[in-house]
Amino acid sequence: MHFLEGKNLELEESLNTIKREIKEELGWDNLEFSFFALSEEFVNDKGYNNHQLNIIYKAIYKNHINEIRFKGLEGEWINFEWVDIDKIEQYNIFPKGIKAVILNKNPSNHFVDNLIAKSNLNE
Repeated sequence: MHFLEGKNLELEESLNTIKREIKEELGWDNLEFSFFALSEEFVNDKGYNNHQLNIIYKAIYKNHINEIRFKGLEGEWINFEWVDIDKIEQYNIFPKGIKAVILNKNPSNHFVDNLIAKSNLNE
């Protein structure tokens, strides 16, 4: 399972949050960020229904890529991998709708995924 980098927001603007998180988790501060997408996900976590808003930024990394797979600074349990955009369909990335936005298959940069409703359909 692959997630885009980020965490829950602290009391700061989302752009400052992603810059801080990238610095804390990867040690990088040489990226150019721009707003990319907004996703809404309805999920059930530990018996509670949640509405998650994910603010997604595009980042341009300005340095040479030394390793394709690498660990984060916060521990061995966080794994990162650079992937070829042409092979992104092979990866299980969350939030689910982001692939369509990345591949320009979604004319909007806003998408909604109701995992609770989908779960109820399968019962």
